[in-house]
Amino acid sequence: MATFWNSNVLTELSGGAIEMWTIQNLNDGEARIFRWLQQTDHDTRRPEGKVFLIAGGSMDVGEPTAELVAGAEKVFHSGEYTAYCYASWQELESLLGADA
Repeated sequence: MATFWNSNVLTELSGGAIEMWTIQNLNDGEARIFRWLQQTDHDTRRPEGKVFLIAGGSMDVGEPTAELVAGAEKVFHSGEYTAYCYASWQELESLLGADA
């Protein structure tokens, strides 16, 4: 999961090997699926297995709350971006709330 400006770039650069779900924001611990310019089934289907969340970047629209990243494994960090790994979509969704 990532916001629009990060999500689609990762899918494109990986030649489609990384399937990203695009979210609208991370403000206040919420992440709503962004229903534009991503696979239409992302509206009803969720990822299987481990998932990661990309946060940061000048085009991002929010930062994850402390609760969202407290139990996550930080798997990447650069000057602008941080990637957090979760065991499953369900784990991440429980931290995000019902709007995910």
